[in-house]
Amino acid sequence: QLIGVTVKTLFNWLKQFMVDRMKLYTKHWFKGRGRKSRLSKQQRKELYKRIKAGPLANGFNCGGLNTAMINELITTTFGVTYKERYLPCLLKKRGLTYQKAKFESDRLDDPEHQAKRQDWIDNKLPEIITKAKKDGSLVLVWR
Repeated sequence: QLIGVTVKTLFNWLKQFMVDRMKLYTKHWFKGRGRKSRLSKQQRKELYKRIKAGPLANGFNCGGLNTAMINELITTTFGVTYKERYLPCLLKKRGLTYQKAKFESDRLDDPEHQAKRQDWIDNKLPEIITKAKKDGSLVLVWR
């Protein structure tokens, strides 16, 4: 109990060391590393071509592909499903970049919206800052 493990654990470690050491000498140590791809090499090339072709060539009626569309494309074309959270990583491995869209309000040009926004900046924000100073709070505003 010198290092806090049982004798059985030490024997298991020794056995594993001996097995792995032999694999090192027989060059089997590199097999089985990493996640196996669900798509074959040919399918990955085809996916790359389809993504580069754009959404209209793949039957989507929009200006850009998103993860849901790419996932649907993979599923319908190759019969393989991926979690949408993994797709940016998959695209990066294919040499593609995944960019999230920047959303802006469609009311920015509306004069009524601009007036309300300016009123909030001129009247409400100074009230909030004054109250925060009295309370010793911090106000973060993102414009």
